[in-house]
Amino acid sequence: MGISSTEFEKKCKEIVPEIEAKVKERAPNVVSVTQFFYLQDTLALNLAVAFKTPEGKDNSFPVKIGAAQVMTGDCEPIVDAIVKAVTK
Repeated sequence: MGISSTEFEKKCKEIVPEIEAKVKERAPNVVSVTQFFYLQDTLALNLAVAFKTPEGKDNSFPVKIGAAQVMTGDCEPIVDAIVKAVTK
């Protein structure tokens, strides 16, 4: 699948706020879901998920999403995985 980096970045700018809104709606303890850049060989969307633990402590973890999944725009599996991780 040939994906231009310009189109990929455009799609990332669309999907990141959508993912953040849906995650925050289902997991109110999530503080933010933001994109971060990491130099790598393949196109991938790297997200940093910041959240509060049940004890009120700040915590975070990275999520890497492949370019093909980003380009389809199907963010539900991503949202489900993040919500599941922060609501354990």
